[in-house]
Amino acid sequence: MPSFSAMGVDIAFLDVGSCDVVVLSHGCASNKEVNLVETGWVRHLLRAGYRVIAVDHRGHGNSQKFYKEADYSLDIIATDLANTLRELGIKEAHFIGYSMGARTVLRVCSLFPDLVRRASLGGAGDAVLKDRSSCDIDALSVEIAGSQTLHLDGKDHMSAVGAQEWKQELVEFFG
Repeated sequence: MPSFSAMGVDIAFLDVGSCDVVVLSHGCASNKEVNLVETGWVRHLLRAGYRVIAVDHRGHGNSQKFYKEADYSLDIIATDLANTLRELGIKEAHFIGYSMGARTVLRVCSLFPDLVRRASLGGAGDAVLKDRSSCDIDALSVEIAGSQTLHLDGKDHMSAVGAQEWKQELVEFFG
């Protein structure tokens, strides 16, 4: 499992495939394996021809754990994600975030807009896009997929993570 240390934090990540980069950001109390590999996201994006980067956010999976609440702000987690891309020499990528991962991607969009080509946010609720205190949505220079909600009838939270409809929509969105 590859990992690197930036600003004193060991971050574990997955880097597979080639060509256009898609960065996957998992939800809270999960990790890249459970939220992104086992649900088929990595496989689907690889088949579509993308290079896939998925991290275990700090405190999750194989990344370093911390024991102070202050070490888990979205700004810090977004910076970890940006540092991972810099470590890999990636200057621009598509982003997909689910639940906490969607909030993290939104912070990346706000703090590091030069890294973001397009982003898709799922499972974070409409309040995330309406809450102007966390980020100035109008100032973002990126397109955000799902501004019209993708309805996954009859699917619970975890089923939605692996929903084929969302996967296919994003491959088409990223082009």
